[in-house]
Amino acid sequence: VKSTASASGDGEVQTGSFEHMNSVAAHLLANLTAPMRFDGDLNVDLNEITMNLVPFPKVHFLCSSMSPLHLSTARLRYKDPSKGALTKEIDRAFDSVLSRQSQLFVANPKGSTYLTCAFLARGKGLDISDIARNVSRVSSGMDFPYWNADGFKTGLCRASPLSSPFALLCLANNCCIRTPLRRMTDRFSTLKKRKVFVHHYTKYMDEHCFDEAWAAVDEVVERYAELDKAGSGVAALTSGVSRPSLLT
Repeated sequence: VKSTASASGDGEVQTGSFEHMNSVAAHLLANLTAPMRFDGDLNVDLNEITMNLVPFPKVHFLCSSMSPLHLSTARLRYKDPSKGALTKEIDRAFDSVLSRQSQLFVANPKGSTYLTCAFLARGKGLDISDIARNVSRVSSGMDFPYWNADGFKTGLCRASPLSSPFALLCLANNCCIRTPLRRMTDRFSTLKKRKVFVHHYTKYMDEHCFDEAWAAVDEVVERYAELDKAGSGVAALTSGVSRPSLLT
């Protein structure tokens, strides 16, 4: 995990410690489960996430991002309690969670198609109007397929995190997830060709299981590639691309 900016705000990229990585993971889980632990105007549970963010079987890998990403920098930033300052920070948070720097994996969501996207916000200072305004604002820069042009899910929990007046979690089913998946299969293939570490596993399983697992991941990568190729509504309609048949 790398921090996108140091606490001093100089923009340096610094390698995080295990404590920082654990903090990011804990922060994500806290934001994800907040609607199940606290009251809210528009709470979202895990069943709704599965139902609304997975349009086809097997295409169920979600990209996650947060703002603020690091608790230490959050404590330094939010010093002005005025509504105007908070509104600017909320708008900045929506821009941040869609950026490459805030993703919890190495890939760029802006260069690929969004199948679905959820914005889960928490904080006493947030209103549903803040979420609606920003969804309308950022949607023009997001590439959705024509058959799900409004593929957003939103949630609002009233409980603020301890470190800041609000937090925003973005869960996106974005075709860029195939980049880390492809990177993983390439590394796996390199190790398997050289028979590195294979003997540890063949004591308990057949070697053909490796090939089956690789094929399963490769199928997911190809499905995401097909959906990404379909592109946005304008591109799909002008090229005559129909909705992909991925129901198996």
